[in-house]
Amino acid sequence: MECRFLFSQRFLPVALWAAAFLLLPSCGDMPSTLPSAIGGVDEVIFVEDPRFANDSLYGRVDERLRAQYGNFIHNEPMFDVLNLDLEGFTKTLTNHRNILLVGILDRESDYNDQIKRMIGQSGQEQVRAGGLYTVQRKDVWAAGQSVHVLVASDYEAMDKGLDKALEGICDKIQTSEFAKIRRNMYASGEEELLGRELEEEHNILLKIPAYYKKHPSSNGAFLWYRRSTVDLTASIMVYSHPYTRELEASPAYAIFVRDSLGRQYERSQIEGAYMTTEKLVRPLQDTIDLNGHFAIRTQSLWRLEHDFMGGPFINYLVYDKATNRIIHLDAYVYAPDVTRKRRLVRELEAVLTTFGVPGEGS
Repeated sequence: MECRFLFSQRFLPVALWAAAFLLLPSCGDMPSTLPSAIGGVDEVIFVEDPRFANDSLYGRVDERLRAQYGNFIHNEPMFDVLNLDLEGFTKTLTNHRNILLVGILDRESDYNDQIKRMIGQSGQEQVRAGGLYTVQRKDVWAAGQSVHVLVASDYEAMDKGLDKALEGICDKIQTSEFAKIRRNMYASGEEELLGRELEEEHNILLKIPAYYKKHPSSNGAFLWYRRSTVDLTASIMVYSHPYTRELEASPAYAIFVRDSLGRQYERSQIEGAYMTTEKLVRPLQDTIDLNGHFAIRTQSLWRLEHDFMGGPFINYLVYDKATNRIIHLDAYVYAPDVTRKRRLVRELEAVLTTFGVPGEGS
């Protein structure tokens, strides 16, 4: 069983905090419960070693954590990052959900003492052998917490391996946060009747979150679901048709179908207004495996032609080989009073990626 460190969140100076770890109980004596981890979705605490606070190494860490997410009009970072030194961290946020430490074990310090305790004796031996070492510790001070440690034996090794190691850590954090987003989206349950209709009448599995309602414009192979609150309107479109030519499995076709549906169904009170993909922004598109199916993922912005409404969208064009059809999964949101849109897109993506086809894996 993995030994996990515990520490109560108290106002201790760094020296006392570091010494406190010497008094930690053995794994067998540890309490059976921990406080729940805190922090918003996609938040990361970067605990800094003071000697690298103004170094280009830490600049690269910040740049990667704050890399642009999506192609929104306003720049939005991948993570919301809070930079703290060791003392500030131990006084306030030891039970945060995502924590990152980056250090070099070439000298003695309070910061390096903490890293040594996180990576253990075997980790220290690997670091001393040269190169870079990363480790993820779960539930250290709180349940649901992940502490990521990136450590090198010397500056040269850190400089050489930093970017690749950070890529792996960021992927792990994003994957973990995405799972939390999905749990939040279904915390109130699912619209089971809508899901059953999709399965039985359209041979598509998709978990429709609670509070979404079927739009009356739904027609035949086109299904439309919507949820409206005081600050946003979120919509999900599902459409399928037989696969007849190679062009129908292309990035351009994904946008073509989206614009066709938008012109036909999404209007406003202004005469002649309809939804289209924003042409002034280049869509972000890539091919992925969506639960065993070839898919083209598109993320970009939509707007209403002849009107002033718009927002972000996420789209999956899926090829279902078993039934030789193309399935379009599209979700978009209108939230003019919500400045930051990353969370909204991630929530919609969490819904669309529940996609499946009945009978798979049986």
